[in-house]
Amino acid sequence: MTHAPSPSPSLCTSASQSTTSAPPTYQHAPTNGTVPPPTNELINTTRLSDPGSFLIRVPASAANIGPGFDALGLALSLHLSLHIVPSHTTTITYTGSCPISLHPAENLITTTASYIASIHGTVLPPLHITVTNPIPLGRGMGSSGAAVVAGCMLANHACKLGLSKHRLMDYALVVEGHPDNVAASMFGGFTAGYMTNDRDSATPLNLGTYISIPWPSTLKAVLVIPSFELPTKLARSVLPLHYSRADVVFNLQRLAVLITTLSRYSSSTDPNVVYEAMKDTIHQPYRSHLVPGLTRILQELNPDTCPGLLGICMSGAGPCVLAITNDNHKQVGERIQSIWNSTTAPDIDKGIESEAVVLDVEPEGAVVLKL
Repeated sequence: MTHAPSPSPSLCTSASQSTTSAPPTYQHAPTNGTVPPPTNELINTTRLSDPGSFLIRVPASAANIGPGFDALGLALSLHLSLHIVPSHTTTITYTGSCPISLHPAENLITTTASYIASIHGTVLPPLHITVTNPIPLGRGMGSSGAAVVAGCMLANHACKLGLSKHRLMDYALVVEGHPDNVAASMFGGFTAGYMTNDRDSATPLNLGTYISIPWPSTLKAVLVIPSFELPTKLARSVLPLHYSRADVVFNLQRLAVLITTLSRYSSSTDPNVVYEAMKDTIHQPYRSHLVPGLTRILQELNPDTCPGLLGICMSGAGPCVLAITNDNHKQVGERIQSIWNSTTAPDIDKGIESEAVVLDVEPEGAVVLKL
């Protein structure tokens, strides 16, 4: 186990990439829905002057915390970074745990930024963008949400739009579709949110509401990252269209207790209350067959069998596991790894390789720093 922020090359080979292209013009938002093209409601601006050099930092996130499906998110002390300098052509250089598309018309960061710029009647100026990304892709740690938030911050600063984070969240929700990851990455800390308006408008406005929940600084987030990916689209496809009243009530009761208990957490808090409040009936039971060993992890580890553990759940859509701990952080991660190491399945002979990292909850959220 390490406290370092970067997953090891054994999980996904580290890669450096670069490409050069003309700056993209209007791009539809990269979402499953279709964003209408600009209309006469759009803000008319002209192409703006050189934005100078700047740095964008966006935290990773864990979402679907316990019973908080599509509602709760935690910002993590693991950051996507963009180093941006003016250029004659748009160039993207990437270093990260997994290769991604670097064409400006395909990269999620630049397509998001171009979409926002177009809504405001402008385009991104030509920039050299150096992306450093230690967030593993397809593991349930908010890699796409961080990229979307980075794109929002990029458009806002490079095009000098002067938008607040709450206004930028409207555009982030058009792209991402649910608030848990993007709210945590945008605002930092422990967040809750809900959607309030239709995200298919050409000029989205007030799409969601978000609040910050106090997070005790003594608690850590232990993320155990298996060696395989689980695409979010697949993880969503196995969820039912309808739920029983009993399952919905089960989650609602625990959601209320979890938020209240964590916001009032002290050394005298009963860890079994947090553990029970982090159980879920909405998504984990339906996704467990996609993550070998997950059922054993959730059933065998608890505050009595694993001292220091408060609660445990899938992180996002998985396959990563999130453990909230108040002590023995490294040992909790190793217990989860030991179960995966001994997991067998029809196509698994020697267990599942994984890495565990101990992270803080990042209080700050996305930031832009002038260089």
